[in-house]
Amino acid sequence: MKKTISTLPWPGISAECFRGITQSFPAHFHEELVIGLMEEGTRTLICGSSRMDIQSGDLFMIPCWCAHACYCAENHVSGWRVLRVDSAWRPARILNRKRNLSREFLRLHDRLMNGSADSRELSDFLARFKEAAGTAPDAPAPAALDLVKSLQTCSSQRIHLSDLPALCGYSAASAQRILSAHTGLSVHQALTSLRVQDSRRLLENGLSLSRTAMEAGFADQPHFTNQFAAVMGITPGKWISQRKK
Repeated sequence: MKKTISTLPWPGISAECFRGITQSFPAHFHEELVIGLMEEGTRTLICGSSRMDIQSGDLFMIPCWCAHACYCAENHVSGWRVLRVDSAWRPARILNRKRNLSREFLRLHDRLMNGSADSRELSDFLARFKEAAGTAPDAPAPAALDLVKSLQTCSSQRIHLSDLPALCGYSAASAQRILSAHTGLSVHQALTSLRVQDSRRLLENGLSLSRTAMEAGFADQPHFTNQFAAVMGITPGKWISQRKK
């Protein structure tokens, strides 16, 4: 398994390549919009209430805060590219099989990875992409989004379900019901996703693995490493070493 990350000069934008992936990814969410291109193999993506098989050449979209999981057959190898964008736009279609758009994404992603793309090229593609994918009329339920943001403010703490009323104003039963209905995640899964997101920012700021584990709210460094790898597809140590400077 190999993952390569390109650090781009524009805030809120990152490009990544995944190669030789055989693992499945548990239910989680991201703060960013994810646009991806499957390059090798087939994987099953469950995004919200949608379940689909993504094949080589397919573009897929995962809205911010949308709980999703990704599975593959045993020993099946796949690879894909991802563009993460700080955007609240929610596409009407999660899967796009327009090959011309896939080829355009591939050319742009290559240029982003080697540092030759400019901001105009990126913004033009995103505008065309949004026009092709459309905009979903629905948005996350306010209660679910408020709950996730409340959990985000305290995710670095050691939280027990009995702490939830004081931390976010919801009983444990209400929090579990809201998250399950609107994201498909448990409170524990939501906290893990939030902690992994926080740990990425801490690592980008140069914190050590042990300090990041503590600051992000993980029990210890091994727990941090295991949870980070489950969600991101790579250990935090390799994630740091493979970032392009």
